[in-house]
Amino acid sequence: MPDSAQAGWDAWDFARGSRSEPNGSGPYRQRHPGRSHVHIVAQPGICLSNAATNAPTSRAALRRHFRAIRRALDDEAQTDHAIAIERHFFTSGLTLAGRTVGLYVASDGEPDLEPLRQRLLAARKRVALPVVRRDGRMEFFRVKRQTPLVTGRFGIAEPAPGTAYVAPMGIDVLLMPLVAFDDAGNRLGRGAGFYDRFLGRLPPALRPRLIGVAHEVQHSAQPLPADDWDVPLHGVLTEAGLRAFHRR
Repeated sequence: MPDSAQAGWDAWDFARGSRSEPNGSGPYRQRHPGRSHVHIVAQPGICLSNAATNAPTSRAALRRHFRAIRRALDDEAQTDHAIAIERHFFTSGLTLAGRTVGLYVASDGEPDLEPLRQRLLAARKRVALPVVRRDGRMEFFRVKRQTPLVTGRFGIAEPAPGTAYVAPMGIDVLLMPLVAFDDAGNRLGRGAGFYDRFLGRLPPALRPRLIGVAHEVQHSAQPLPADDWDVPLHGVLTEAGLRAFHRR
């Protein structure tokens, strides 16, 4: 992680009070014994309660449960959430964490990052999108306003061949889709492991800031199952704001 990116994240961290309030007494801080510390930068008037406290516990059942909830959101809610997520990204201070941002192209009810992509490009940030190779490797490629997208092997748009490659170490902030997340920063994905393998190519100190993107209804009030190879998140961005997970 470049020094400038780390400084940006520290500036965001300090601005939200986690360094200035060592006793955790600030308005965004919650403490959970035995868990990471969490604070939330929330949009006023949005309820942060979990709608699925009785969710099942097996990974397969959890995926079915939360994917069904996500897909049930109507077009108006999806549009509202996409605009809110774009706004929260810029007001949270994440733009200070580096110049190159890895995004995804939404499918299966995931929050749409197209409004965020367009604003990042207008702000002269570098934007990268993933391509999944036939051998299961995921790689990122830089996209500009005029970069053509083609339909990939999973029916999801991706940069066309010939687009400039972005090395894993070249990504400062990586926004990752997810099926569900919990208060410890655990992410439940679709199960293919593309992101875990991509991040596993880098030592933890050289990984980008990892921000999950979800709808609030994908928040699990119960801890999600996690294995040793699962890479935890630094934060989760939803229509309600940014949750940041600070580990000891």
